[in-house]
Amino acid sequence: SAYLNADLEDNREIFIYPPKCYEVGKNHCWKLNKSLYGMRQSGYNWYNHFRRILINNGMTQTLHNDGIFAKQFENGDVLYLTIYVDDV
Repeated sequence: SAYLNADLEDNREIFIYPPKCYEVGKNHCWKLNKSLYGMRQSGYNWYNHFRRILINNGMTQTLHNDGIFAKQFENGDVLYLTIYVDDV
């Protein structure tokens, strides 16, 4: 459910039909505010969302790989965090 945490980042509005188990009337649709699994942009939106969280918490993105982040602590210890798709 990682993708569900990311807002839609592009300016396009996306609408979906509600599942049949919801009785909302004929010809109604819902506007998406969050990414969903199966959407082309969901992985990109989640990556940008998570990247902002890491950077706001003092981590830096490595120059050679966009999926590796690092944080050096005052005692000299270094924390490395790797991301692959939605696995951390």
